[in-house]
Amino acid sequence: MTPPPPAAPTEQGHSGTSAFARLAARVAANPSLAGYASMSAKLANAVIALAANVFAARLLGAEGFGIYAFSVTIAVTLAVLAALGMPFAAIRHIPEYLAGGKHGLARGFRRASLAASFMGGAICAAALLLLARFFEGSGGMETALFWAAGMVLPFTLCQTIASMMQAEGFVVGPELMQGALRQTLTLGFLALAWLASDGGLLAVTLALAATTLANVAAAVGLFVLLGRLTSTGGEAAAQPPEYALRRWLRTGGGVLAIVLCAALNERVDILMLGWLVSPDQLGHYAAATRVASVAILALAGLNAAFMPRISRAYAAGDYVQVERLCRKAMVSGLVVTTLMLAGAAVTGQFLLSIFGAGFVDAWPALILLICAQIGVAIGGPAGGLAVIAGHDRMAFGVVVAGIAGNVVLNLILTQLLGITGAAIATLAAVSLSSLWLGQWCSRKLGLAVMPFNRSTAAGRMPDA
Repeated sequence: MTPPPPAAPTEQGHSGTSAFARLAARVAANPSLAGYASMSAKLANAVIALAANVFAARLLGAEGFGIYAFSVTIAVTLAVLAALGMPFAAIRHIPEYLAGGKHGLARGFRRASLAASFMGGAICAAALLLLARFFEGSGGMETALFWAAGMVLPFTLCQTIASMMQAEGFVVGPELMQGALRQTLTLGFLALAWLASDGGLLAVTLALAATTLANVAAAVGLFVLLGRLTSTGGEAAAQPPEYALRRWLRTGGGVLAIVLCAALNERVDILMLGWLVSPDQLGHYAAATRVASVAILALAGLNAAFMPRISRAYAAGDYVQVERLCRKAMVSGLVVTTLMLAGAAVTGQFLLSIFGAGFVDAWPALILLICAQIGVAIGGPAGGLAVIAGHDRMAFGVVVAGIAGNVVLNLILTQLLGITGAAIATLAAVSLSSLWLGQWCSRKLGLAVMPFNRSTAAGRMPDA
């Protein structure tokens, strides 16, 4: 079963919190405001991240930027595995404990979750360091793996802490801290790297070191913020930590495969191109993905705004409202991604030229990658709806099929068409898997989440 959406924190539940925490609680108490605030924070993060990537590309050139992007992608993907599913377990258990006044269990979960994530991040970092030894003397690949090892632990802690805060209803703070602050710090540290380097592999090393430091600082900042937002007084503070490790690990482990496959599905093109094309071509493609990521984050923000409301409506058996919200999310996403496609068609070459000479070659890939997000938008929030309805295996199967299709198509089309072929593979795999899931939701659940679906929601009983 899918957990209920996080209960909004109340001032009574956080008696003894700071004025900052009380302000965050007031925002969290309004689900619509919190959702749209989260979307705004994601878009702000995307803009700052784009600026940081432009600076990195200008500093490193196409070849160096390819190595840089490959390293960051490895670290971000492995961080999902290293977290051991604890971010999902936080969403499942923390609201339950706070609603029931079980503050000891909530405190124990926070400690155990941090310890598990630290252990998982450390193991993944050690594995990357061992792998880097096999590429000793290879230059770019060794550098990418070495610094990915340095980044995976702070990435892991960032996502775990942010999820714990979001589980308590604090949405905007984690987004700003792990997004805007981290990217701003990355930009600042990259500027210092630019002053200290004279190009070449040294510049790549310094840029990756700068990004690692920024993520360490963001993890520390999130940890401090977690303490401020979750501090309690009175009876809650008197409850000692309690632990239910087996239950928490079962919850996290049960969804880890789905979350890991979803992370791979988003980044399989970059991971494969790191082995299939030259670093400069990878750099061009990475620039296109960074620009297209604005569309990805916009859709993620819309999901953050709509999914809690969809979850509540489904739990209440109001399937007409579920369908209405799904269609509204689909239309909103389609409008946003279509506008972004039009913008990329007109200004995409200019945007890519900002990254540096030669990056304009990735313009066709940029157009195709945004088209992929239009396919995702047409599918609507079908993936989340399938999980809410208890059909986790179906959602997992579609994601796995999408990854397999992406891998096969990348192997074939990249050899024929280079990075444009990789973008075509991503367009086909991502769009078809999203449309497939949307069509399945229509047939199985009777909910028209896509424009051409037929609805039977009005005739369904609450327990159908």
